[in-house]
Amino acid sequence: VPTVALAALLALIDVDTPLWIDPTVGGSLSEYLRFHTGASTTTDPRNATFAYLASAEELRTVDRFSAGTAMSPELSTTVIVAVERFEGGVAAELSGPGFAGPQTLAPSGFDDEIWEVLAANHASFPTGVDVLLACGSHLVGLPRSTSIRRFETEA
Repeated sequence: VPTVALAALLALIDVDTPLWIDPTVGGSLSEYLRFHTGASTTTDPRNATFAYLASAEELRTVDRFSAGTAMSPELSTTVIVAVERFEGGVAAELSGPGFAGPQTLAPSGFDDEIWEVLAANHASFPTGVDVLLACGSHLVGLPRSTSIRRFETEA
């Protein structure tokens, strides 16, 4: 688990925020977070306020988490995803609230399909999940309000 992901989870979760943890991670993370925050875990991704994914690959099924509703978008899940690097994957241009201007990002493990999933998530705004990418001591936020423009890839 990247240091920044653990720090974010410790800062964000508590007894009132159910957490879903990628089953490939194991139970020690759940036990550690329960001890330090009192947070409970859930096996149903739709019930999670926060979720931790061990790899970008798992973003392909981000629709398994709660997107909130038009009347209560705050009921959506915030998903924290571990990535190895913020380079080496397929690039996309990001813009929207919180960006001083368009930014290019190509996290390792990201391909066209993952960017398509996140673009569809953006298209459902104000509903949708918020995504935080965690690598070492760095965190990149991709809120549901982020506009994603993929670059054309050569066949």
